[in-house]
Amino acid sequence: MASDFETPLTPPSAQPVAPISSDPPVPQRSDFLAAPPTNQLGPGAYPSSTYPSNFYGAGAPYIGTPPTSGLAIASLVTGILGFSIIALGLGFAALNRISRTGESGRGLAIAGIVLGGVATAFWMMMVIPFFALAF
Repeated sequence: MASDFETPLTPPSAQPVAPISSDPPVPQRSDFLAAPPTNQLGPGAYPSSTYPSNFYGAGAPYIGTPPTSGLAIASLVTGILGFSIIALGLGFAALNRISRTGESGRGLAIAGIVLGGVATAFWMMMVIPFFALAF
């Protein structure tokens, strides 16, 4: 018994092909005057949907992201520049305002607090030995 892969393929029987005409069919005048097709099924033939017609509501306003807190941005910038106490104060004020108003920028405020804390620690390590050696 031969497998399907070993049997030779026979060509399909040749079927006559209609000649291709380069002229498109011309509609008859009665086609233009005929009434448009109507719904053969009648009203109520299609099942009603279980969803409302406009699922999201008509004219629903676009609600974007809240604005970024300016205090958070200022806290991050002053923390990067090394103004330690200012960065800490702006960062805590930004966190307070963000929790009240819902603005974005919590991560920026936390980064400003961290940078302000690092700058404060750096200044403490520089200032305390200086005063200890001076007196």
